[in-house]
Amino acid sequence: RRLLLSSVSCLIRVFVEPVTMDPLGPLTETLRKLNARLEAVEGKVGITAGAGAGAGAAPPAPPAKKKSKSKKSAPPKPDPVTTLTPAGTWKVANYSRSDPVKLSEGIENNHRVAIRNCEFMNVHVTSKCTSVSLENCKKVNVMVHSVIASVEVMNSKGCKVQVQTLAPTVTLDNVQGFTIFFSYQNRGASIVSSNISDCNVSFPDGEGDEAEWLELPIPEQFVTKINNDNTTSTEVSEIYG
Repeated sequence: RRLLLSSVSCLIRVFVEPVTMDPLGPLTETLRKLNARLEAVEGKVGITAGAGAGAGAAPPAPPAKKKSKSKKSAPPKPDPVTTLTPAGTWKVANYSRSDPVKLSEGIENNHRVAIRNCEFMNVHVTSKCTSVSLENCKKVNVMVHSVIASVEVMNSKGCKVQVQTLAPTVTLDNVQGFTIFFSYQNRGASIVSSNISDCNVSFPDGEGDEAEWLELPIPEQFVTKINNDNTTSTEVSEIYG
């Protein structure tokens, strides 16, 4: 009987007492060591699991530099020049705030004078020539002895032309702040204008040194009417008297 009870007690212990041994013990230990190694490697490269831009994260890449557009340098200005072309034109060009340019020797009646791209300077033409023209000029004063055909001014501002004797025609196109000075004997000259503003004609009221100089505006405003005979007529605006 005692032997039987002892056997039963042992069986009860086997089935009732909890098993303290971990059946996965070796696998758990292996995983723990593997995680430790991974953490060590991640620490060396400066990142941690789940880390973003915080501490230990790799620094953000610098923004790409935009290529700056190189500014094109302005082309150099041409040198001033005064020369007679084979076609018989005296070319005066590219002067700025220079000493006066005087055309005296070599000027003939069939020559033309062309003043281009000049500013803040004076030109003196002492002999008779066929024509004088100014283009792309600013604050240029021209004194001419006599012109056979015309004085032409185009795309210019603040210029003045004085005709000492005769100039039959003056043509203005896209001109601002211009004054033409006529002698008394140049009465009857014609002024043809388009796209102008603040332009004037000045002339003496008589002969002699005691004559008074007058200055009148060159009209830039006109009134056009349709006539009964299906034509049009244009008159200067009344603002010019």
